[in-house]
Order: sequence, then C-alpha cells, then structure tokens
Amino acid sequence: MKDRKQITKIAKALFNNALKAQTVEKIGVDLYTCTDILRQNQDIRHFLKDIFHPMERRLEILNKIADRAQFDPISTAYLNQLLELHQLDWLPMINDYYQHLSDEYRCREQATVSTPLPLSGDDKEQLVETLSQVTGKEIVLKEEIDPSLIAGIHVQIGSLVLDGSLKNQLRRLQKEIVHAAR
Repeated sequence: MKDRKQITKIAKALFNNALKAQTVEKIGVDLYTCTDILRQNQDIRHFLKDIFHPMERRLEILNKIADRAQFDPISTAYLNQLLELHQLDWLPMINDYYQHLSDEYRCREQATVSTPLPLSGDDKEQLVETLSQVTGKEIVLKEEIDPSLIAGIHVQIGSLVLDGSLKNQLRRLQKEIVHAAR
C-alpha cells in the first residue's frame, strides 16, 4: 500500500514535470522503452539492482542506456533517482500509471479487444470509430487473439466490459438451462 502511494506520487511528479517541459509523449516513450529494455535484458536488470556493484558504475550503465536511446534529460534524472533509491523495480508500475495520466490528459482510452482470429484492417478501423463515438475519447486499440472465444468479440475499456463472444453466450445459456431445471 505504501509503495503504491509512492509510485503514484513519483508518476504524478514526473507527469507534471513533463507537462511543464511539454515533453509528455517523449517521456512516455522513454519510460516504456526503459521498462522494455529492463524486462528483456535480465543481465542489465540484475547488474543495476546488485548493491555489490558501486552505485557510480550502475549509474554510468543506466546513463549509457539513456544516451543510446536518446532519453529526455527529465527521464534520465528520474531513472537515476529510482536507481539511487533502490526502487528501479517500481519502473513498470510508474510507467503504467504515467501512461494512464497521459491518456487522461490526451482524452485517450486504452481498449483491449479479444477475438478468436485477427481482425481485418477495416474491422479495426470500424471498431475504433465506434468505440470512440461511445466513449467520446480517442481509442488506442490493443488486440489479443483468444481462440477459446470461438466466435465474436470481447472488449474491455477500463472497467467497462462488452462481451459478445460465443463462449460467453454459451456460458449464459448453460446458466439459464441449469436454473430452469431446478
């Protein structure tokens, strides 16, 4: 609970600094990129977290990564602080909350759509347009393939779930049959 409050506080402070510097999108990309680098490269992640390596050396490695990836100086400063505070493990959660703040600011909403087969380009465009009209926000679509749905579509936007999958319809039908048999 305490960590969550700290993570939220850090993400909000970073977002406010990005707003002032007009670098909201750039810092969002930096956070995502760094999170992805650390997730994919276990050796780098372990080196940065290993307290037996001098902090100066760990900061040097982190700054090389930031330089090569052309991170904004604000991003680099926050990453250095996380490392110095031994809280680099918080980065994925800070990234998630920062992206949430950025989406709210830009009137964007993340929508996860699950289908048994990939959607065509036209279907994606139509879905994004429809969801944008319903929510009044720009929709960023994340597509997931789930063969267990059999047919239809399952959409989640925040806490709103729209389930038009055959799997869900069969589940409801099963419940109705069981209820009617009692």
